[in-house]
Amino acid sequence: MLQVLNRNEEAESWLRQGIEAGAAPLPDLYLRLGDSLNAKGDLCEAAQFLAKALEEEPENPDALTALEESRQLAALKGVELPKVKPSPKQKHEPGNMTMNIHREFFANIVAGRKKVEYRDATEYWERRIERAGEPPFHLRVIDGMTKEAPEVTVVVEKVLLNIWAGVYEFHLGKVIDVKNWDRENEAPTR
Repeated sequence: MLQVLNRNEEAESWLRQGIEAGAAPLPDLYLRLGDSLNAKGDLCEAAQFLAKALEEEPENPDALTALEESRQLAALKGVELPKVKPSPKQKHEPGNMTMNIHREFFANIVAGRKKVEYRDATEYWERRIERAGEPPFHLRVIDGMTKEAPEVTVVVEKVLLNIWAGVYEFHLGKVIDVKNWDRENEAPTR
């Protein structure tokens, strides 16, 4: 919003703070900071941040366009940009996490009605999230403690810390696998 209002210095300051704090989504912050630096005329640094955005998301059309605009501006101004080639991002191997859940919430996840699962922001959950690694990762959700308990494996697209509510938010995506559960009747198979 600050960029739209031509308050680029403020936008740049906030974007740098967000990057330092590890705010998400990081590629968007890199892209916006690159745009802001382009507007300011700092084409070399802009190109570096745009390359970082492309390292995270190699096919990001906005970052590709912005980097090309930086190159064109640099050519017009006679500025030589450093050779920045986005390095291909390594294929992400998703981690795993398991959690138990009540049947009502389980049924809503399987049916696709529940897109966010919450857990208290405790050291226990912080360690579990760290072990699962960067999203996306697989979350195995179990309703019960027996071998025949219904379970679903779902992709966690992102994990956010809501400091105001004191909870971690697990944003759920695609359901990968469902076991011991009748989807039509929304009940266990046994």
